[in-house]
Amino acid sequence: MMSNTAATKQLREEYEQFYTSRGLGRLLLSQIPDNAWFNKKLNALDLCMGQGSLLECVAEIASYTSLFGTDIDQFNIDAVNRNPQLNVNTYCIDATTPEVSALYTKEQFDLIVGNPPFKLIRNEDFIKTELENLGYYSCSAYIEAEVYFLLYGLKLLKNNGYLAYILPDGIFTKIALNTLRKFLVDNFTIESIVEIEPKSFQGTEAKTHLIIIKKCESKKSKIPLLKSQLPTREISKIDFINRGDYSYYRKASAFKKETLASLKVNILRGKKTKKNLLQMGVSNYIHTTNITHNGSELNTTLNADDKIVAQKGDIVIARVGTRCLGKFGFIESGEFYISDCVFIVRCNNHENQKSILNTLSSPFGKNWIDSVSKGVGARHITTSDLYKLPIVVGNNEN
Repeated sequence: MMSNTAATKQLREEYEQFYTSRGLGRLLLSQIPDNAWFNKKLNALDLCMGQGSLLECVAEIASYTSLFGTDIDQFNIDAVNRNPQLNVNTYCIDATTPEVSALYTKEQFDLIVGNPPFKLIRNEDFIKTELENLGYYSCSAYIEAEVYFLLYGLKLLKNNGYLAYILPDGIFTKIALNTLRKFLVDNFTIESIVEIEPKSFQGTEAKTHLIIIKKCESKKSKIPLLKSQLPTREISKIDFINRGDYSYYRKASAFKKETLASLKVNILRGKKTKKNLLQMGVSNYIHTTNITHNGSELNTTLNADDKIVAQKGDIVIARVGTRCLGKFGFIESGEFYISDCVFIVRCNNHENQKSILNTLSSPFGKNWIDSVSKGVGARHITTSDLYKLPIVVGNNEN
């Protein structure tokens, strides 16, 4: 028989539950302008409240606020109801179903807070209809749960009310979600975005951001981006539609540079998994475990029989892995099989090879790769990202 602890862990994994720390909740709410708390008849809602830490933070700031919360997990509902520090109108429902519309009407809340699950859900008719009523259209069979909770929260928000959410990196970096970012800047005011380092949630290395949105048409031309102990940066709405993460706009710029695209290199991506390579019984293969952040010289006397192989003069670069990004190597001799976690950069010009290797080993190059990487769990870079890598040429210092 499964223990209570094991059952709880299984449910947390099924529902993608990663609870918010009190410190992160306080940081989130600190981004809301002070004058938003002056109204003593506030109604606040968390549609996926977990064990109520965000609502607790709301009560710390404004004890007079009427609190409302839903969660799919009865264990969480019971925990909130037992909490002597909280007085929440709780409901155990799946907030992605019509049950939620029976509970709450449009424009009912002054404040919506949330740390929604980071996962894909079926884009059921109810979800499509609710989002279309807000003016957002998605025909995909699946939709990110965090997109739904973000938009449905905005629907329930009163005019001039505030939404304060913890969201995954993909909301701000995925090309496929630039229509969402455009919808947000076209219809609402983004007060601020705060980039949070990975490991802010127990049990996951997901990179997250805090976002504060006011339900009113924006009169501001810039969006503030923040990160701990770093100066605030402001980006345009067009920039935000492209990407909205602090790290991307922080990346260094070289005095004199080309890009991999302008150097006319070829970038190839391995197709075989490490498991495939091990099953083949070959020893001359390159995975992220075979290269280092300082750069590796790779030699073999063997040949490789595959459509994509790394050969003498090629540069190999890690494609994926939060701890692996920035690793690279240079093929000194022989041929290597390549895993799907690695890019090959093929450049026939010796001087350009040296410039690429110098850039990859420099703080500038490592910072640049880190800044353009994306992904909620394992960070990764794409081929199009890599073609844009600025290569320091000539005698410039980094």
